Formats: sequence, C-alpha cells, structure tokens
Amino acid sequence: MEKVQGDEWLYRRVRNLPENFRDERDGQGRKLPSSQAFSDRSKKISVDRAHFCENNPRYTLLDQTDVVVELLTDEVRAIHDVPCHNGQDAYRAIDVVPDPIYEHSTLPDNPAHALICATPEFAAKDEKHFKKLKQYLARLARWAYFPQ
Repeated sequence: MEKVQGDEWLYRRVRNLPENFRDERDGQGRKLPSSQAFSDRSKKISVDRAHFCENNPRYTLLDQTDVVVELLTDEVRAIHDVPCHNGQDAYRAIDVVPDPIYEHSTLPDNPAHALICATPEFAAKDEKHFKKLKQYLARLARWAYFPQ
C-alpha cells in the first residue's frame, strides 16, 4: 500500500456526544471537538483517507447524527513533543499509515482506513502522553461535516 502523502486530508468520525466537544465555538457557533473525540483503546487513531472517499466526509459516518472532522497529514506528522516513557528526554514520532480493512469478521471493507500512530508505540502506562497527542489533534481538527 502506498505511503500516506503529506498533503492528504484525513477524516475522523466523531460521535455526537457531549464529552466529544469542548465549550469553545467556531465562527459558525458550533462547539469544537475535544481530545475525547480522538480516544482509542489501541492508542492508534482510526481515520479515513479523504481521496479514497471521493473527498466526501459522509463516507466516514456510521450514524446520521455523527460529525466528521478533517486533519491534514503534514500537520499531524509535525507534532514533535509527545514524550516517550524511556527515562530520557525523547519524543515520539507521529505518523499516518495506511491500514485498509478487507474481509474483517465484524467491520465492513474500507480501503480508505488509516491509523495515526506513534513510534515508539504508547504502552498502557502512557495514558497522559496519549492524552497530549489527542489534545494536539483536537486543536488541528477542522469541521468537514456537521449534521443540520
């Protein structure tokens, strides 16, 4: 699978739940996504590559009440100060890697699927460092689809 290019847009589905939004609002009066919008048990954040979705953020929806945010790959990769837990002053490299889904037992096929991940990977004890990554992503996110 080809590398995710820096100028690619990524879509992230956000369930329309209060904890996924902060009190700050955009110019349209909509609440902005919170760090909770980027939570993931595996600490690898699922996104869809926009050009595989015909640049249609609705492709990413599972429910009509969901919202979709977009991130630019280069901006995600520019995050450089998420600490490592190795006893040194080292930081994780943040990347976006293709992770297409085919013939999964519970998930539909999704050739657009990719992951935002860190090297070294987050361990269970790294929750506060993973939260820092989620906070950065929440600040970078732009609205791609918001139900009326």
